[in-house]
Amino acid sequence: MADDWMADPETLALIANAYEISRDEHRDRVTVVDVFGQPHSGWDMGQLFALACMDHLLCTGRMVMAEHYVGATPKPDKFRSENEQALRSRLEDGTGVYVDLAQRGAECDGRLHWEMSIPATGASGRSVEVAPSGASLEIGGTDASTTLLHLGRRGAVARWPYGHDTLRVLVMQPRQLINWVRIGHCETDDLVLQSAARFLDAMWWGWFNRGPATRRRGLPVGRPRPPKAYLEQGGSGASGQTDSYRTIGSSSPPVAADEVQPSGTSRCCSQAGRSAAASTCCSSPSRLKWRLGTGEAASRAPI
Repeated sequence: MADDWMADPETLALIANAYEISRDEHRDRVTVVDVFGQPHSGWDMGQLFALACMDHLLCTGRMVMAEHYVGATPKPDKFRSENEQALRSRLEDGTGVYVDLAQRGAECDGRLHWEMSIPATGASGRSVEVAPSGASLEIGGTDASTTLLHLGRRGAVARWPYGHDTLRVLVMQPRQLINWVRIGHCETDDLVLQSAARFLDAMWWGWFNRGPATRRRGLPVGRPRPPKAYLEQGGSGASGQTDSYRTIGSSSPPVAADEVQPSGTSRCCSQAGRSAAASTCCSSPSRLKWRLGTGEAASRAPI
């Protein structure tokens, strides 16, 4: 995917912008970049591709962020039990966490789940409620491509990066958006979203014989279906033919009750800006509440 982007002037500019923000030392941008990934081998072209995709998803309102103050920074992997205890002791009641103490070949460091709606926000500053659900957990260093893979496969990922005392959860809006584009349930003219879907197709589903070759023989059995709201109104696809699914435009489509519930319509933002939403938490030293994310995309105005 990175090679394809390097050959196109439009997407090459996105790679250049990702390189710029990966080196930006502004505190807020460093935070967002670290949430997206702290690559084990540095910011090579593949990691910059993933960084550019996630920054775009956040900036266009297709992804939101929730925060939970932990009050401690994560320790190295050999202290997994200590990291788990630090999270369990500070997370709000109704929020559970599991850290895999072995992690030999595991797809993630653990799992996070919440039994109540949690507040989140996007780059537009509009708050949303994330319905009770769960997410893969990545602690400390992780590749940006891994974060993007979690977003494509499960629609959410929880990140507790090295050097940060706050747990942050990235959630797609709606959760299955990237996968719907991948398997043809939705069409979009968003080049970055298309690329994220192709990345998911190649990186994850291909491992389990559900990649391009399988799709040419028909969609995989048990494929996820879009929410009812997507089926209520047909859209015009790229071929000009009316299909059974709504075409994704510049605004976010309707979502089902078990997906992210916006309190207002998301809008694209042309440049990063500090969210007006205030961060809130209770005064208890042992149990803290979920709060709105900063909602600031890492990038500046588009190049």
